[in-house]
Amino acid sequence: MVYAAALARVGTITRALGGPLWRIARRGAIPLGCVVLLNAVSSSAEANTFSINEIKAYAYNKVNSRDEALAMKVLYQKESNWNPKASNGSHYGICQGKSIYLKTASYKKQLDWCYNYVMNRYGSYQAALLHWWVHGWH
Repeated sequence: MVYAAALARVGTITRALGGPLWRIARRGAIPLGCVVLLNAVSSSAEANTFSINEIKAYAYNKVNSRDEALAMKVLYQKESNWNPKASNGSHYGICQGKSIYLKTASYKKQLDWCYNYVMNRYGSYQAALLHWWVHGWH
């Protein structure tokens, strides 16, 4: 939990998640595995019909720890509210990447792109979140 201590020092994690929620999550009392649903979306259903739970399930299946899933959740909630059609100037998609590709990509392709970006640039979602807290972007 070195990362949690670093975020606590930055002082913004409690504002983002709320004091009691963060304390519960930090203790591991919120089993993110219960939130992560099996990805049962067929490729034909992906075209235009998807739910926020399907998007989150696909995203959470990319990481293998609660801390990574929590960091991902905070980032994407802040960036786009998990909306694959979100845009802000020249930034598009769930992770608000600066790539025109994300403007028309499916949520799965966006999340694949976002995952590769985070891993190549920061090495983990926790490191990307820490950068986001300090600089306001990742």
